[in-house]
Amino acid sequence: MEQPVWISDATRLTGFEPRALTGGHKWFSAFKARGGCDCLVVSEWDKAMMAARTMALGLGVRIRNYATIELARSAASKLLEPR
Repeated sequence: MEQPVWISDATRLTGFEPRALTGGHKWFSAFKARGGCDCLVVSEWDKAMMAARTMALGLGVRIRNYATIELARSAASKLLEPR
């Protein structure tokens, strides 16, 4: 894909350690290196969104939050439509 979309399901996330940000940064870097620019995070937990936005900010990856996986999939389908 020219511009892949990443859906990250964080609905079961209940906490994380600060060390997790290093691993997350590697994922965002690899995603960006492969042409990705939109990450759709499924979570209602503010701390998960804050961590994702922090990691993605310096890399130029857009973060969008959705309450359900179905909403994220629908948004991904629209992002992947030919323009």
